[in-house]
Formats: sequence, structure tokens, C-alpha cells
Amino acid sequence: MMIQKTKQIRLKGKALADLVKEVFERDRHCCVVCRRWVEDGVKPHHAYPGYGRKSDELGQMVLLCYECHQAVHFGKNSAEITAKIREYLRGINNV
Repeated sequence: MMIQKTKQIRLKGKALADLVKEVFERDRHCCVVCRRWVEDGVKPHHAYPGYGRKSDELGQMVLLCYECHQAVHFGKNSAEITAKIREYLRGINNV
């Protein structure tokens, strides 16, 4: 059985800036995990990181505050945070 390869989307320039603005608007400038305010200029988090899976698409990016972003990458409860992020994305992508 062949596994279908997904197309990775990598944006630059204005297209990326527009996508980031859309993520900020959708998430209302708040961390999707703890609801803290996220300042302009913070890079959104890719919910599905890793080579070949990280794609610049609205349905795969979320806002995280600095603390939650650090915790998802280096914290003991990273699996819980990742689950919350994916649950959030499933909820908005099914609307």
C-alpha cells in the first residue's frame, strides 16, 4: 500500500505576511492554549512540525504565547499541549 505524499506549502513575502495576519485575526491575538495576549510580530506555531509536514496553511498554524511555545517544544507536558492545539484546529476546521 502506497502512502500518498502531501504537498508542503511554503510561503514568502506578502503571501506569508497575509497568512500570519489571518492567523492573528482568527485566534484573536490570543494563545490557543492559555488565552494570553500574543503581540504582533510573533511567528505562529506549525501544529504539525517536522520535515515535509510543516506547511504554511491556515489550518495548520496557531498562535502560542512564548511560555506555551517553549513548553510544546521542551516541556514535560508537551504532549498535552500538542493535543490541545490539534483539538482546537479540528474544531475550527470542521466549522
